[in-house]
Amino acid sequence: MTISLPGIMKEAASKLESCTRELATLPKDIDEDPATYMLKLLTGFSDEIHQAVYTGLDVNQLVHRNQETFREFKSVIRKTAPNFVPVDSNGDRKSQKASLESYEVDKIADGSPFYLNNMREHIRKSVTRELPNNVPFSSKVELITRFQASWESATDVCFQAVRKHVEKMLNRQVKNSFHRYEHLEGHVRIYVDEIVQKHFESCNRVLRPLLEAEGTPFTLNTHYLSESTAKWSSIYKSKRSGNFEQTDLPRAKRQKITNGDSAGSTTPPTASSGTFPFGGSATNASFTFAPSRPLNGTPSFASPAPTSSSTVQPAFGGLGPFGARPAVGSAAPASQASPSASASTSDDTLVNDDEVTERQRQINAAVAALAALGYHNISEADFGKMVPPDEYETEIQVMAEVRGYFQITYKRVIDMVPALIDLLFVRAIADDMQSSLITKFSLGTVDARE
Repeated sequence: MTISLPGIMKEAASKLESCTRELATLPKDIDEDPATYMLKLLTGFSDEIHQAVYTGLDVNQLVHRNQETFREFKSVIRKTAPNFVPVDSNGDRKSQKASLESYEVDKIADGSPFYLNNMREHIRKSVTRELPNNVPFSSKVELITRFQASWESATDVCFQAVRKHVEKMLNRQVKNSFHRYEHLEGHVRIYVDEIVQKHFESCNRVLRPLLEAEGTPFTLNTHYLSESTAKWSSIYKSKRSGNFEQTDLPRAKRQKITNGDSAGSTTPPTASSGTFPFGGSATNASFTFAPSRPLNGTPSFASPAPTSSSTVQPAFGGLGPFGARPAVGSAAPASQASPSASASTSDDTLVNDDEVTERQRQINAAVAALAALGYHNISEADFGKMVPPDEYETEIQVMAEVRGYFQITYKRVIDMVPALIDLLFVRAIADDMQSSLITKFSLGTVDARE
């Protein structure tokens, strides 16, 4: 008995310590009104949700995970760009060794190549009672609808991913706030799921009409649409003539053309010293280079004509390279008159003489020659507009219009869908959590104490 007594005492002390630890985990006695205490719990929980939604100091925060999902959504939508290829797949190639893939302009687009002969057949099937050389609007609408066909499913995937992120965060917060109250935790989970579902359906009711509206071509951003269409028309014509090489463009511009995110802007190359390629001229004359782009016809160029106007009117955009209209007869700024003086300002727009390729020298010389004749604001991207029309002029123009409109609608969708999901679902849940839980638990009624 004396031998086993110390062991018994040691074991009893261990059990007592374990019991004390378990008792400490039990909820403390509520020494206040139960309804008030419940309100404090729900308010603290709602504050935690609000902080998780609106702050992003931690890389694992909800806002960062949602941003990653939105970037994936942007990439998916970008890949739906129409993959127009300006070549006849039946054999319209300059060399038998040239592959059809070498004529592809957009390397990101996932869709099947759509060649000039495919476009011609598509237009032919769309023609009803139109006059010659008039492409039916319905044919363009059908092409637009094609590249938007997967946008609804892409939006659903994005929305579901965001919902999973939100639900994961909410479940973690519910456990942290109510794990000591098993029955209360179960009720909170049910109510939180109901709140999530309510805002999910509410947001969906807004997203559906948005995507449906994109199916009908519409924009008031006519300036950007015109520039984008002209840009892609020039790209397709240059690629078809064999003069378009992305390796000959500045690195930033090659990336922009590949991504299709700057179809409406072009950085003009520099000209040799003493020329005025961007709208300035040493003569008191105003010239306009204004190629027209009919469906079928030869591009026309306005003849140089002297004028007494006090300003030079460039054709493409109407402004000089720095947003101002240069005065007639005024000397060109130093940054324009001497390429070497401004070569260090931007690697994307000016090229150092030591790095200029022979092709770039030829381009600069051509731009300078056109400027001397009075055709200002000309850049390498505009050269494609001077290519004589071929038998596929109409088809190329339709390709350019549809591809140009893609830039408009693509940029709208990748902005509006994430913005609406964040506003009407993620932030709406955080803003509505406290009031909804108080209502569901009836804390503001006379039955709150029962």
